[in-house]
Amino acid sequence: MTRIETERLILRTPEADDLDEVVRVFSDDGAMQYSFGKRDRAESTVWLEQTREISVEGMGAFGVFERGGEEMVGVCILKDQEVDGDFLPEIGYRIKTDHQGKGYATEAARALRVHAFETIGLDFVVSLIVSENEPSQRVAVKNGMTRVRRGTFKGLELDVWSVDRP
Repeated sequence: MTRIETERLILRTPEADDLDEVVRVFSDDGAMQYSFGKRDRAESTVWLEQTREISVEGMGAFGVFERGGEEMVGVCILKDQEVDGDFLPEIGYRIKTDHQGKGYATEAARALRVHAFETIGLDFVVSLIVSENEPSQRVAVKNGMTRVRRGTFKGLELDVWSVDRP
C-alpha cells in the first residue's frame, strides 16, 4: 500500500472500509463536475475493487485525507491512461466541494509529481483536463505543467497538460 504525506495531507491507497468515503466523493457535484458523471454506491464499489487490483509500483488511486482526520476529502490518481492510442501517466484529482479552494488539489498533484519523478522514476506526467475546467488548469500550472496538445480520452476531447522530470 502506497502512502504519501504532505504538510497537510495524507494520500493513501483506499481500503475496502473506505467505501462510504469513496461514495461521498463520487456523489459530490463539485468533485465530479468535470468528470464522466457522478457514481452511485455500486459503481463506487466497482471502482474501489478495481483500484485496489491495479495499484502497483506506487501508481494507482489514492484517497486524500487531511492530516489528523478520518474524512476523505477527495481522491487522486497517478495512472496510465490511453489518449489517442498512447499510454500517458496521468495525475488526476477530485476534491469534494466543501474542501475546494483550500489548495488541496494543488498539494496532492505536486506530491504525486514528486512521487512520480523521485520514487517511480517516470520521465514525464500529464493531466487530462476539459477546456472548461479552469480550476484544474490553474492546478496544472501550479504543478509546473503546460498545455501541450488536444487529445481524445474515452471519447472525450480534452487538453493534455504535461511536465517533464527536471
